[in-house]
Amino acid sequence: MTETSIGSPSAERGFQTLHENTTRAELFPAKQHKEEWWEEAEHEGSSLSRYLYDLIQEARMYRDSGAPFIQTQDQTVKQLQNKIDDLQSQLEQAQKAGVVEPTSVSMTSSPEF
Repeated sequence: MTETSIGSPSAERGFQTLHENTTRAELFPAKQHKEEWWEEAEHEGSSLSRYLYDLIQEARMYRDSGAPFIQTQDQTVKQLQNKIDDLQSQLEQAQKAGVVEPTSVSMTSSPEF
């Protein structure tokens, strides 16, 4: 078994003995994030280490299940713009084929939504 230092934002550093098949992984987040995680862990009644471990495992299961990942706003805007372009092409093809009457509505690409 090994000893490793543990601590909280408001507590003095202490030492904890790790089980032999447990290892230490350091994380260097922004102070604000660490404080938020401490609060969330405390709310869950868990240590910060256990809380982050559980959160990481949950995220891995979520990812492995094929669930969509969190996207940035730019990625979402690009996907929506592509969808608009596809729909506009389908509309134009339907109008040319006479399936849909031409409309007076015009679709314009604009970066502002």
